[in-house]
Amino acid sequence: MLRTVTPIDHFLLIFSGLQWIEATAVAMMQQIARLQHRVINGQKTDYPYNFK
Repeated sequence: MLRTVTPIDHFLLIFSGLQWIEATAVAMMQQIARLQHRVINGQKTDYPYNFK
């Protein structure tokens, strides 16, 4: 049942894992940026004079 993992297989596994992690991180950063943008815009429009 056990199959030997060649260095190329190992590299492909690591590479696909890194791509998945990178895609997830980019999506999370975009989501955070969107939330921060919304919060900043909300403060500007809702409370224009409270932060002097």
